[in-house]
Amino acid sequence: METALTISGMALVTFLIRFGMIALLSRELPPLLARWLHYIPIAIFTALVIPGRLISNGTFESGPELWAGLAGLLVAWRSRQVLPVILAGMFAYWLLCAVHG
Repeated sequence: METALTISGMALVTFLIRFGMIALLSRELPPLLARWLHYIPIAIFTALVIPGRLISNGTFESGPELWAGLAGLLVAWRSRQVLPVILAGMFAYWLLCAVHG
């Protein structure tokens, strides 16, 4: 019985969160909220990628990952398109790995 209540509660919370967002986004958002929501994807991406790319075993490392990430960041700043960023980052990473072995 406890398992069924837990699953039902989780389903209810999931439904309410999704229904709330659908109801909220079905009408015009206030400009401040729309601007705030615009930055959420990049904030989440940064929080997921940066620690894993720059810190290994508790220490800062400036290997090929860092420089390839900076190349991708530069291309993102100039082009604002995903595909050129991915291509630039991968090319820079492969080139740096080939040069440094």
